[in-house]
Amino acid sequence: MEKVYTPEEIAGHLQVQERTVYTWLRSGRLKGAKLGRLWRIRASDYEAFLESSTINSRRNDDEETDDDAGTARSAGGSRRTGTTKPNRSTKHQPRKDNGKEPR
Repeated sequence: MEKVYTPEEIAGHLQVQERTVYTWLRSGRLKGAKLGRLWRIRASDYEAFLESSTINSRRNDDEETDDDAGTARSAGGSRRTGTTKPNRSTKHQPRKDNGKEPR
């Protein structure tokens, strides 16, 4: 019988948060079986995940030599476009006058 891992074991092996492993499972990036509320990952699926992650990181390392204008790279090789979040603050916006006289 093939070895089966829990998300907690995978998180411990990879030194990531358990939440990260659950996100990979829900998105399908890491294959697993959900038995009721419990997730289980077969050793072969875990190895395939590691292999695909290694291939993707090598690809990103190769792409780091490309010179793309307008993008910044972090140490991990991901791209950030430099966009900023919209200002959602409504704290300092004036109140609309409801037509009543001030007291």
